[in-house]
Amino acid sequence: MKRTLIMFFLLFGVIFSSCRKEMDFEFPPSNLKMISKFELRKSDNPSLSGTKKATIVENKKAITLKVNSDADVTALKPNFINAPGSTVVPGNLEPQDFTIPVDYTVTAENGTSIYYTVTVVVEN
Repeated sequence: MKRTLIMFFLLFGVIFSSCRKEMDFEFPPSNLKMISKFELRKSDNPSLSGTKKATIVENKKAITLKVNSDADVTALKPNFINAPGSTVVPGNLEPQDFTIPVDYTVTAENGTSIYYTVTVVVEN
């Protein structure tokens, strides 16, 4: 009886495990593309009086930072956080000349892009 019961469960397991169909499913590429945080850290930009956090106006895709009057804005290295899976050009910590506004292109996994304009204002 014990042997018959074991055989029954083994046969039951083989039948149901062979009926299980594995599904190959891939998620479509993400369309997420945004910059959620943008700052100039003092540790990366010694001419700053401290770390400067940006104001991001998402609906206008505008990012603004204020820096001290003696800051060297010709080679600032911004640090930012972008949507997972997206890429940003120019890259994180890549020195930029902010004497004029700089456009940042954010590209989602699905290839769609948006542009943020980053402006650094020198305070008097």
